[in-house]
Amino acid sequence: MFFFFTVSFVIGWITFKWFLSRLYASSSPSNINLKLFQDFNQLFQLKDDEVYHNINLHHLPAVLVDLNAFDKNISFLRDQMSVHSQTTIRIASKSVRVPFLLQRILSTGHPYKGLMCYAVEEAEFLSSLGFDDFLIAYPTQQILDYEILRNLHDKQKRKVSIVVDHIQFIRELNQFMTGIDRPFPIILEFDGSYRMLGGYIHIGARRSPIRTISHLIDIIEMIKKLKFVQLEGLMLYESHIAGVGDINPNNFWLNLFIYCMKHFSILKIQQLRKALSHICLKYDLKIFNGGSFMSTLSESSVLTEITIGSGFFQPHLFDYYQQNQLMIREFGSTFVPSCYFALPVVRISDDNEWITCSGGGYVASGRSGWDKLPIPVYPLGLTLSVSEGAGEVQTPLKIHSSRKDESLKILKQNKIVYFRHAKGGELAERFNSFLIVNNGRVIEIAKTYRGYGKCFF
Repeated sequence: MFFFFTVSFVIGWITFKWFLSRLYASSSPSNINLKLFQDFNQLFQLKDDEVYHNINLHHLPAVLVDLNAFDKNISFLRDQMSVHSQTTIRIASKSVRVPFLLQRILSTGHPYKGLMCYAVEEAEFLSSLGFDDFLIAYPTQQILDYEILRNLHDKQKRKVSIVVDHIQFIRELNQFMTGIDRPFPIILEFDGSYRMLGGYIHIGARRSPIRTISHLIDIIEMIKKLKFVQLEGLMLYESHIAGVGDINPNNFWLNLFIYCMKHFSILKIQQLRKALSHICLKYDLKIFNGGSFMSTLSESSVLTEITIGSGFFQPHLFDYYQQNQLMIREFGSTFVPSCYFALPVVRISDDNEWITCSGGGYVASGRSGWDKLPIPVYPLGLTLSVSEGAGEVQTPLKIHSSRKDESLKILKQNKIVYFRHAKGGELAERFNSFLIVNNGRVIEIAKTYRGYGKCFF
């Protein structure tokens, strides 16, 4: 009887907490910048020629980037890196996917230097737009990709390298590069995942098989014997630190475990980076790349570059990090949201308790969960339906009773709801362009990769 009571209590408690987490996770933040959305609404009420070269801005859904907030994030990172002048920031292009914005970041100069691409064809495309200095962070074994890499390196003379982690791929790439004037640069990735109990418990990305210093040295020595590839550097990326929130309301019962896991993982990563730094010095390697801004900032003495991407948009998934509080305590500020999407309202229920928007199912990749869905932020007091979430063609939203009059007044005037997406640049795969807004005006209709007719994967 006691066991039955205990199990029932635990299940009931978890169900109750889950319900509360849903209310919290999908509710609008209390400190939202209301004027920003009022300015956005004004844009959609203007005539076309009053806004931007007769281009129709009335069509929704649409993505809007608050350029002031975007620039604040650029400046915030530069300020924090000012005392780490020997370390540069490489931009994770997959987290932006809008060439106009990538160029805006790079044009500000040091510490921003180079792009981390997620596809070889992406680097080729960005090269055609005039970009240079590409580190392709993921291996490939496609012949077409080999041909593109050779062309970028040997004919276009671009600065390009690719991350590798397996002997077979390294030898294959070396063979394909036979005859080039100068060796093709490669980066070795060391596994940064957290393993316990002899590997039975694995936390982090399942990527590189290089997990020991001795294995790394063996591969380095093998590469030295090859003629057409040359080791340029090392990468150690801790996805389980950079990509997992530790104050996530959707994972409330895991947050303490995640916090402890991150703490011990960071200690391990710091030890590994010191060891890898000695390897870089021993073999005269020019690049040592790391991720996760807060965990790598303290180690800038051993890293040559840090990769940053999602912070420029600060999508809502990255609100759930204790590092935001750490940044505020240490630096006085943190990243601010700069990217939103607007959906048109197509229905208000007769009882004024629900509204329905067109589209909205812009769900982030990774393990499925409520934290990967977009959240409504304006008008205030709207929440996703627990049974439907964000829909492929329609998204229903519940109007909270405490804000019903206020919300309905705004909605009947403008018929628009604004959302924050969950993760980085994936939103760009659903739109041809982003509206770049500065002080209440659209200053650029910036094409996404999709707007250029590109879809890499």
